[in-house]
Amino acid sequence: MAWLGTPVAALTGFVVGGLPGAGIGLVLGLGFDFGLWRLTRQQPLTPAEQQHLQQVLCDSAFATMGYLANIDGQVLPVDIHHAESVMVRMRLSDAQCDTASAHFQHGTSPDFDLATGLSDFRRHARGHHGLIELFVQLQLQAAYVTNPPSPQRRAVLEQVRRRLRMPRRLFKRLEQLVQIEQAATDAEAQLLHAYRLLGALPDDSTATITRAYRRLLSQHHPDKLAARGLSAAQMDTAAATTQQICDAYARIQLERGL
Repeated sequence: MAWLGTPVAALTGFVVGGLPGAGIGLVLGLGFDFGLWRLTRQQPLTPAEQQHLQQVLCDSAFATMGYLANIDGQVLPVDIHHAESVMVRMRLSDAQCDTASAHFQHGTSPDFDLATGLSDFRRHARGHHGLIELFVQLQLQAAYVTNPPSPQRRAVLEQVRRRLRMPRRLFKRLEQLVQIEQAATDAEAQLLHAYRLLGALPDDSTATITRAYRRLLSQHHPDKLAARGLSAAQMDTAAATTQQICDAYARIQLERGL
């Protein structure tokens, strides 16, 4: 596989680089740097061993992600998009993406045995605690695509924890990091939605955004709408739209420290 550095180093970069906040990235980075240091200090890896662990992690992680995605009865588009984004961040080649997709599909099939798959992964990753932690965090990220995870997805996560014999305290710590990541992602999405609602861009000046806000507010002014002969229901809808515009402008002002 064409990843740079050791497997954990490459995937650590993926996890940290994928976070929207530098502070969050620092928290994750420190945790995984320690895990990487522990892995390389305890068991230095030859290039062949690195490649083997990379393949084991990739195959097992995507198969488990497929099982997790299908546990609610159907694989959602957001699950597929998430899996594809993981492939991109891992910098997999086209052939490697095809292999990862095949394992994801296998995980969704009725004949996939999660218990056996997890036991096989644990056997191959024995002694490489950082690799196991990274595997669990990848599954947590996949589960939190539907935030909050459904009871069925939570049950799969618990099975992953038990099969990999991860202490509950460590699992909770990893889950908290993913929750922080998810909250930051949600906040970023809400901010982008606020810009779109005003017909503005994040790079626009404050003056430009204020003009867009005032223009929209003027268009939805109750007096102007009443003059058009709108019904009571239409006026209620317009009032709700006006509130959304005001909320969007307030969110942007808060983000800009205004």
